[in-house]
Amino acid sequence: MPLPATGIFAALDMKTNRLMWQQRWKDNCYSGSATTAGGLVFVGRNDGRLTALNSSNGQRLWEFPTGAGVNAPVSVFEYEGQQYIAAYSGGSLFAGARAVTAYSFFLSKER
Repeated sequence: MPLPATGIFAALDMKTNRLMWQQRWKDNCYSGSATTAGGLVFVGRNDGRLTALNSSNGQRLWEFPTGAGVNAPVSVFEYEGQQYIAAYSGGSLFAGARAVTAYSFFLSKER
């Protein structure tokens, strides 16, 4: 009997090597993550969600449905003084719906 697939997404304090927080997901974690200097962690999910988390406590701050697995790490970049993220939603052979779409979002300084 196959074991159920689960994933654990966790944050470690690199100075102390201690676990800061973790989340257990119902699906495997295929995507990498990217963290901004402002304390946002962006991570894609197999079901197509692109999620922003608070880096200090793991609280979900924002989520966007892309329609296909976000199985590659988000890119963070700055253009003309504005910070952006770019995400590729394409799914994979092993997880999530398959389609090809690229998304970009700008990060607002307002809270």
